[in-house]
Amino acid sequence: MAESGTEGISPSAMDAEFPPKFFSAFVEWRRHCALAACAAQSATVLRGFIHARFDGFCRRYAPFAASGARHPLTPPPADCWHLFETHLAVDQTRAGKRYKQWLFEAARAGEGSPAARLAGGATLLLRDVVRAWLAREAPEPRTQSLQAPLGAEATGDALTLEELLPDESDPADEAARRELEALAAEEAARLWRTLDRRDRLLLAARERGLRLDDEALARAAGIGKSALYARYRALLERLAKQLRHNYPREDPAALSALVRLLIRDLGRRAEKIFPEKSRVATFYTVKGQRAPRRDREKSHENKIAPPAAGKGR
Repeated sequence: MAESGTEGISPSAMDAEFPPKFFSAFVEWRRHCALAACAAQSATVLRGFIHARFDGFCRRYAPFAASGARHPLTPPPADCWHLFETHLAVDQTRAGKRYKQWLFEAARAGEGSPAARLAGGATLLLRDVVRAWLAREAPEPRTQSLQAPLGAEATGDALTLEELLPDESDPADEAARRELEALAAEEAARLWRTLDRRDRLLLAARERGLRLDDEALARAAGIGKSALYARYRALLERLAKQLRHNYPREDPAALSALVRLLIRDLGRRAEKIFPEKSRVATFYTVKGQRAPRRDREKSHENKIAPPAAGKGR
């Protein structure tokens, strides 16, 4: 039985110019009321048709140089169909008729094949959909995308406007940053000799993001956890005071940045002399020094091989 709204519509030989099952896909969509309920082949045919016409209208109303690529403002096929289907289901003609009903009624009359009449009506309705879409999404007139290629030829090697704009970073700032890093490296090499084992231990711990209230760190440093904070703060103040003395005319902001870079460089130096292990206690063991007795005993136990199978003890 023919579905209401499709009576009087039947395919003809003239429909051969359209994709296979083009006419039947429209009828199936009309019968199921939603493309999601249609067969996969029918959905592919209708989405492809609407997507191609959508892209054509975008090129007409918002010219785009590259002919081999999709228009930047053309949505994916599924989104194009969603916009089209929503317009037909929600909007009405002046007579109060849904556009979906109007589409199939118009396909029963007029000249040409049924598929041609369906395609013509759908294209006419889609034109309004694309116009509304571009009114929301298209840039203002006489504006140009920063990523659009410059010149008439839109090739992959074409220069874009974005590449001609100045970078956000100031070359003067970059030069100043490199100068501060060089000064910090020099100061780190000189001040490293003034640091004792506890200072280097604290710097290595902070470089690895460890807390200063760690019990293993306190044991390795030989002082209480509360004293670790005072020791580390005194170290930072001593380093900052030394830099202020060496660079009395330096801008406060630059001097603050120099202190941070110095601490970073010293922390990286200190980290190299404290080997990274899975156990926290052995992490704080300086190369060339013996680990605590308890750790040595556990390490010795791990090295004892189990007896071979079949042999007595």
